[in-house]
Amino acid sequence: MMKSPFFWFGLVALIMGVDFAAFGYLIARSSNDPTFAVEESYYEKGLDWDTHMAQERRNAELGWRVAARVGEAGAGVRELVLTVVDRDARAVGGALIGVEVFANVRASEKHELSGVTDGAGVCVVRVPDGVPGVWEARVRVTAGTGRLFTETVRFEMPEGEGARP
Repeated sequence: MMKSPFFWFGLVALIMGVDFAAFGYLIARSSNDPTFAVEESYYEKGLDWDTHMAQERRNAELGWRVAARVGEAGAGVRELVLTVVDRDARAVGGALIGVEVFANVRASEKHELSGVTDGAGVCVVRVPDGVPGVWEARVRVTAGTGRLFTETVRFEMPEGEGARP
């Protein structure tokens, strides 16, 4: 016995409807999920790999290092203490610091901060108190006659009064 053509049409429509509903749910969920993040300019960064590797070579030539630690907590903010030293562990003072900082579990919530190192090579920036755990700081150091150094530093954000899940 043969099924009605409406049965087959309905079956195909049901399968397609389930697919569309699932994709719609996933898109809505990912666009409103604070734990979901997409790396900005990912494709351009891939195309610009030679420039990235040239910067890595300049970083190795300079031999600078950046250390990060979390300092005092205030009303809804924490101090992020960045220390820049050269290969001989001497402070790099007077350098302009630009840093993009974010919690790994909330990578879509990035904070752009900047400052200047003092004579001891220390720069203190204020980070909104947030999720405890591993954070990442993408640091750009410009010193002297435009010498640029970049480094990615990970640090542990302790649990504080402003911490949110």
